[in-house]
Amino acid sequence: MPGIPNKRSEIEGEIGFNGLAEWWLSTFTPTERIHIEERYKPFVAGRGHPAAAGSRLTTGKVRSAGGSAAYFLQDLAFSFNRRDDRHIARRILSKAEELAANAPVLDRHFLYLTIIQTYYPDRDVDPGALDKVIDACQRQIDLAPEAAPVFRSRFKGAMLPEHRGFEQLANIREKLGEYKEAIRLNKAALRQGWAGDWKMRIDRCEKKLAKVDQGSSPT
Repeated sequence: MPGIPNKRSEIEGEIGFNGLAEWWLSTFTPTERIHIEERYKPFVAGRGHPAAAGSRLTTGKVRSAGGSAAYFLQDLAFSFNRRDDRHIARRILSKAEELAANAPVLDRHFLYLTIIQTYYPDRDVDPGALDKVIDACQRQIDLAPEAAPVFRSRFKGAMLPEHRGFEQLANIREKLGEYKEAIRLNKAALRQGWAGDWKMRIDRCEKKLAKVDQGSSPT
């Protein structure tokens, strides 16, 4: 396809700016690269991508970063969360995780969110997907005390957003009948101030736990 660079020296855009040219060429086939270029639509929220007008994923000059390379990659992966494209999203997220260690706290927060959103739909068809979700949830939860003050500082006067890690992991524990752990997670999210229906969740799990303690099956 004309206009799609296929040599490391030719690659500019977001991929070139973030030093990902070699990864890009070695990770995806030419057909996949064309598909990714065609579908790429940066998600502009909060920071967005300050790429120059007319720039694309691998063409055009990018002169400043809208976030870390890990943030850019999780944003890119978000565009490929459809069933037929999730194999692409997973490879992108794998590279993002590799680069995330020194990324800002909110970049990591959103990376774990995208991992959860990408893997959870495949939990019934991929034996490893649920474990990946649980791991990403726990990582996002571990990050929460550090992420909360950054959210509050950046969005002064606003409530903390919903926390997918707490919510998803609490749901998983509840479905497994691990009500005490689900209650603990919901209470932690409530205590930290994340938006959500935590009190309702706590009440529901406490009722189910009471039924188990009484020797009857929860409904």
